[in-house]
Amino acid sequence: MPPKGSGTSQFAAIQAVAPSLRVEVNPVNMRDAGEVERAVIAFARSPGGGLIVAAGPAATRHRNLIVTLAARHRLPAVYYERFFVAGGGRKDNPVPFDPKPRPVATSPYRFPRDEIARRLDAAVADNEGFHGPRVTLEAPTMPTMQLTMERLAVGARTRRQRSTANRIFCCVEGSGETVAGDKRLAWQRGDTFAVPCWTEFEHTAAADAQLFSMSDEPLMRFCRFYRFEVD
Repeated sequence: MPPKGSGTSQFAAIQAVAPSLRVEVNPVNMRDAGEVERAVIAFARSPGGGLIVAAGPAATRHRNLIVTLAARHRLPAVYYERFFVAGGGRKDNPVPFDPKPRPVATSPYRFPRDEIARRLDAAVADNEGFHGPRVTLEAPTMPTMQLTMERLAVGARTRRQRSTANRIFCCVEGSGETVAGDKRLAWQRGDTFAVPCWTEFEHTAAADAQLFSMSDEPLMRFCRFYRFEVD
């Protein structure tokens, strides 16, 4: 239930991906406290719902009311700022946090190293030089995100490019350098760095390297916001 009249871009993104997640989105008019209360009470009568509070001055103004209603009707809630929780908002996490790592046999987010290596051995570099041999790691529970693993041989350099997708890279093996905009980022195994949308970037491998990447490209494509440009 994003608020109506604030957090416009956030609501647009939520509304765009809702059908693919089989979720119905119902906006709430945030201009009047009475309307907020009536809408939340009516919404709470239907099972399986939750509250998403998008950013905006109206949400801040009615913070106490929103927090109180969510707690009273036991609605799972996602807030855009921590001060909602500090003010009494529920922190919905049905499973207590366990700091001890526990290996699991199967998981939608577990990608065995040997399997990735076999797939990369069979992959080929982009014929226009935008990336080295690369494979997509399937994550059906995250349809808005794209996960990839890319291999760059020592001395390899990708073509300078930019797009409307935001990208996070993590060096799994090797070392190298990425030029992003006017910044030079040296990286080695274990390093993580981000390339914001519409920032030109290129990678150069100083040693045989593997780069993991996570991006919101599927979301940008779904919303028809995706653009790609080369230098």
